[in-house]
Amino acid sequence: NWRAMTEAGEGIYYVDTSNDKDVRIRLLTLAQLATEVVPISISNMIDLSDYIFTSAAVKEFGDYIIVSCYPTGATANNRFLIFDKRLGLWNPPSDYQASVLDILDGALVGGDSTTNNVYELFSGVDDDDSTIPNFITFNNSLLGATGTKRPRRFYIKGEIQKDQHFDIY
Repeated sequence: NWRAMTEAGEGIYYVDTSNDKDVRIRLLTLAQLATEVVPISISNMIDLSDYIFTSAAVKEFGDYIIVSCYPTGATANNRFLIFDKRLGLWNPPSDYQASVLDILDGALVGGDSTTNNVYELFSGVDDDDSTIPNFITFNNSLLGATGTKRPRRFYIKGEIQKDQHFDIY
């Protein structure tokens, strides 16, 4: 896909699908002596075999390279693979849908691949009706005593809308 590349200061990041059996995400950059352009794989530490890149989109956003793709069995882009350039590491895949990525006023925006809408991504203000699989487990420690521990107060801080809820059990 022609959107499966982005330019950056260090070169061009792109999805290399020239070998269907060994898809790689590469950085096309100058060699050390600046005499030739060489592709360097940045995806050796991530398994890309379960993802399809026919409508992939790639964008640099700050210190990150965002790759939008979809897993085998899906029909539209619904995963983000995020590469941290500073650390040289891949973050766990994220459940975001976007077939187009761009920067608008310093924010990353994505064209939703299923509803033909545009959203500001990673702003922290909208969950787009997604299931948020957050949980926390307390009392995993014995705290020097056996038996059930009973807290006297449980504080939850933050904003919650009327149609949202949380469960404590």
